[in-house]
Amino acid sequence: MAVVFNLEWQHGRMAIWEMSESFEELLPFLRCEIPSFFKNKQRNLEWISSRILLQQVIDSDFKLSKDEYGKPFLENEKSHISLTHCSKYTAAIVSDKPTGIDIEHINERIHRISDRFMNQKEKDSTPDKDDTLYKYLIWCAKEAVYKLYGRKAVDFSTHMNVLPFSISKTGKLTLEFTKKNLLRFEVNYMILEDHALAWVEA
Repeated sequence: MAVVFNLEWQHGRMAIWEMSESFEELLPFLRCEIPSFFKNKQRNLEWISSRILLQQVIDSDFKLSKDEYGKPFLENEKSHISLTHCSKYTAAIVSDKPTGIDIEHINERIHRISDRFMNQKEKDSTPDKDDTLYKYLIWCAKEAVYKLYGRKAVDFSTHMNVLPFSISKTGKLTLEFTKKNLLRFEVNYMILEDHALAWVEA
């Protein structure tokens, strides 16, 4: 189990794991309750890897449940969590504050779906160079804030606006969330090979 990135700060911890093991190889390491698994083998691998990584980040046994909106939470714990997986990576974050995390594989598909999550201001600020990466960072940031919010009925292009930013390997961007009152989030991001990752705390 190769944890390729660890980060700790005052309120929380995060880790990223590069998945190279099979589901059968990972199963003995799982300490939490085992549910009925999916028919899709990749979904099973993603599910079990995120729980094992969460075990490492928390460093204790836990019971994971979901609320009425489908947001995962730790029973009998005050800590907030968020999980994400894509392609070969799994990431988990645990924080004293509400939190969200998202990772995405960078490819040209983003151009076909950008109208679903980008507003006109964001489109106007998109650079000609590195436009694929720029759009993925916006997508990841919005997904991370959506997970933090933990409720339904959020329109990514209407209720969220990412202010113009410059791309670097690691950095921060500002997201305005207007579902109810105007809230501003400082979203952290990093580029990991051909993946984009974003995480945020309230």
